[in-house]
Amino acid sequence: MVWHTFFTTRDSVLAGGRKSNFMLAYRSPVDRWRTRCEHRCCLDCGENGRCNLLDKIAVCECRARYVGDSCETRLPEPVKDVVEKENTWYMWVVGACVGTFVMLLIGTVVTLYYMWRHRVVLVMKIVHYFQAYEEDDQKKWDAFVSYRSHPTEEDFVLNTLYPKLEKELGFTLCLHFRDFVPGETISNNIINAVDGSRRTILILTPRYIESEFTRFEYEKAQQEMMKRKHRIIPIVLEDISRLSSIMDKSLKAIISAVTYLEWPMESDSKKIDKFWKRLQLSLPKKKVADTEPTNCRLYNTSGKPFEDV
Repeated sequence: MVWHTFFTTRDSVLAGGRKSNFMLAYRSPVDRWRTRCEHRCCLDCGENGRCNLLDKIAVCECRARYVGDSCETRLPEPVKDVVEKENTWYMWVVGACVGTFVMLLIGTVVTLYYMWRHRVVLVMKIVHYFQAYEEDDQKKWDAFVSYRSHPTEEDFVLNTLYPKLEKELGFTLCLHFRDFVPGETISNNIINAVDGSRRTILILTPRYIESEFTRFEYEKAQQEMMKRKHRIIPIVLEDISRLSSIMDKSLKAIISAVTYLEWPMESDSKKIDKFWKRLQLSLPKKKVADTEPTNCRLYNTSGKPFEDV
């Protein structure tokens, strides 16, 4: 009996042990799936995503422009961004062309202005071609000649400047000896000469700068120039560089603002021809040059007549 009880208990224990081991070895597919997902991501994210664990929670990380639980939905492309990307090269080309054009335009304007300031004949011809005619402005003379009453200046004006401009090129000049009204005050004669002339030609010499009588002439011309009704043409007949320290402020301002012409000291025919051409292009543009000589006689301060004109 005792042995029967022992064997019965042994068999029961053995049978129970085998059943316990069997239960431990057997698990359902769901249990096995849950066990594996504790250590790896098991979501199906399709071809456009991948599964990832965030704080032990499985989520699908989708590629750009894909959304949804399984990354199955693709967002449409923005039309505006595509157009802007396609036109990027076009905008660069346009910007480069516009920048180049602006730089060329600025360079051309600066170059032409520099050439004009330095009285380059070619540029002066171009400007003179587009310049308006000035014969209908009710002015009597083309230019008033302001110079110091000294034999050197008188000889240049009456024997060189006057014959070339008035007799050969047909410009009308206002000269002290011929056109100032006798009995009228000098100041009124100067005012009338500047107001009635389209230009004022200054014959600059050391004596002209040191004279008090010529100051009113160029100051009046400067006033009209500031009103844009008049132009001044300085001609340097003799070297005046050593007098810059004592030069009147008004005259210094004129020389700084207006490009002057220099009379060639040496007898160089090319330089002299260039001087006359530059001076002619600085004077008013005329439709018809009146080259008929006037029958008058000019006298110097000593009463001796110059040539018949």
